Amino acid sequence: MKAYVYGANGPTITDASQPTPKGAQVLVKVRACGLNRADLGMTKGHVHGSRGGVGTVLGMEWAGEVAALGPEAKGVAVGDRIMGSGAAAFAEYTLGDSGRILRTPSNMNFEEAATLPVALTTMHNAVVTNGALQMGQTVLVQGASSGVGLMAMQIAKLKGARLVVGSSTNAMRRGRLKEFGADLAIDSSDPAWVEQVLAATNREGVDLIIDQYRRYLPHPDGRRDRRYLRRGEARHLGRGGEPQVAAAHRQGFQVRRHRSCVCAYGSQQAPRQDRRDALMLATQRATAR
Repeated sequence: MKAYVYGANGPTITDASQPTPKGAQVLVKVRACGLNRADLGMTKGHVHGSRGGVGTVLGMEWAGEVAALGPEAKGVAVGDRIMGSGAAAFAEYTLGDSGRILRTPSNMNFEEAATLPVALTTMHNAVVTNGALQMGQTVLVQGASSGVGLMAMQIAKLKGARLVVGSSTNAMRRGRLKEFGADLAIDSSDPAWVEQVLAATNREGVDLIIDQYRRYLPHPDGRRDRRYLRRGEARHLGRGGEPQVAAAHRQGFQVRRHRSCVCAYGSQQAPRQDRRDALMLATQRATAR
């Protein structure tokens, strides 16, 4: 088969051995692939988790059809239209875990489906499972113009958020955030953004923040300014380390730590019910187009 492989002189399309499914794996005939930021790094020789370097078949997100089943694969059949994430996606054939793949909605083509698995399951896990978003609550997504950021806003809207705030420091991207669910688009490099969030939330702050890059502003008294979080009950999911968590707890905030690149936060180990709910959201998203 043909595959996009990182070689000694960089990435190239070359011949590779077709994989054979084992255990609960399925062989996938790839029809379309998604492109992620990690993929771009790996085309330059960077390592992503345990993968990367010479000999690596690139890619981590795909949509296609089940071509063959491993002896322990369950819940799928040859010919099923599926989407998922995993290693070696940029190839004519790849392997998927039958317990993690998602069925592609009937009203969605392969190209659309290939853009969803990583962002959809990552942000469903963040917004719904760990963020515990409830209907009528308010959400702030920092770094909202990224692929996962755009997905977070759409999930929040589909789950009934009353107000969705998205941030981007790029004027062009910020100007398009409302197309993806933002009720308010802010520039987090502008010191006035905290006041904008407070004005939009009746001075209460948001119930949930999905923080892609952890950017704090100095409070007038010298502390980090977290007035945009609703005191006592707000959830702050982001990349903060232990010192930031401890400081937030001292200020009365409930903070849950997550890293967007860690499996438990994203697509790699999403519980079965998470995957089912995420698939329902994907179907709703496709139907609403």
